[in-house]
Amino acid sequence: MKGEIQYSVQTFMGARLLAHISDAGICVIDVSMPDDHTLIVWISERDKKAFLKLMDSFHLPCACRCVRGRAKIKKSLNRHIPLLAGLIAGVMTIYFLSLRVLVIDIQNPPEAIVETLEQMSISEGMRKSSVDVNALSRQLEAAYPDYAHIGVRLSGVVLKINCVKAESPPGVYDIGDARNLVAKMDGVIENIDVFAGTALVKPGDTVFQGDVLILGQERAGKDGSVTYVRAEGEVTARVWTKGESAVSMSFSKNVPTGRTEVVTGIKTPFFEKTLSGENKFSLFETEESKTELVGLFLPAKLVKTTYIEMKEETFFIEKDKAQAIAFENALLKALQKAPAGAKETRRWAEHKNQDENTVACTAIVEWTMDICEGAQGG
Repeated sequence: MKGEIQYSVQTFMGARLLAHISDAGICVIDVSMPDDHTLIVWISERDKKAFLKLMDSFHLPCACRCVRGRAKIKKSLNRHIPLLAGLIAGVMTIYFLSLRVLVIDIQNPPEAIVETLEQMSISEGMRKSSVDVNALSRQLEAAYPDYAHIGVRLSGVVLKINCVKAESPPGVYDIGDARNLVAKMDGVIENIDVFAGTALVKPGDTVFQGDVLILGQERAGKDGSVTYVRAEGEVTARVWTKGESAVSMSFSKNVPTGRTEVVTGIKTPFFEKTLSGENKFSLFETEESKTELVGLFLPAKLVKTTYIEMKEETFFIEKDKAQAIAFENALLKALQKAPAGAKETRRWAEHKNQDENTVACTAIVEWTMDICEGAQGG
């Protein structure tokens, strides 16, 4: 797996930022938006410098959350050098084991084939280079004439032996191959191309998931008899995905007042004692520093705790900006639901006020795609 890195970016314009990332040639592997001001993206390790440079140019705070694949292995190896030696030893062990046959897999075996293989000196643990698969196949076919073919091949450390018994050949046509083509999702039909079978819908029809689009039958003659076939064709339809988001036009946040209190104390494994200072704040954040005290009978630390007074402030967002943020977030959610192989045709939004302080938006994206998928039964 290639190296991949997950970043958390603080932004209210997630969809617009994704457009800038795409214009910069950075490949986004996965994306999510857990809230209205946080964008979570997975990028390739090779795009790390370009991504950080782009975030720096927009002055957007971002943080690496985790890594996976090659990047994770590299980070782990840097921290655990002994792991490299173990990995090399493991690779060497796997290499030497890969030179031998560790498993003999026999499909549809004759009763005495195990004894026959032992007489031919074929057993688990033998070197793969000593196995002549063509000669072994001919020897087994000669030993068991009731079998039409006995195939032998090496697949990794597995010696596979497939025994096919001689039987009468099957018919040319198997009715089990017949099938219908059904809709994989809801949509409105735009175009139909039938290669085999009978169309049951026409342009303009609304269909739902599971509806039969092309029937696996064709009329065989004037008497009305039908022939079951494997339906083939393409049915293009318009489908839609929807995303919703709500943004509050005001939010509260704790901000520092500028006032601080410092409390100093001693901490040991058995007790703690305050030496000076007192915290008088009801809403605060803390910063702590510790200094080891040496020359004492007990291990002790001098702990200095700084209490930073905080106050809650309310911030406001203009309605136009709140609507834009709600649309960007809703659009991102709608785009994430894009069906595989779909092509976007248009998009639109519907805004409404949930209450006096909240703006809601529903973004709808229209796609065109082939909605056919196979279903057994003629």
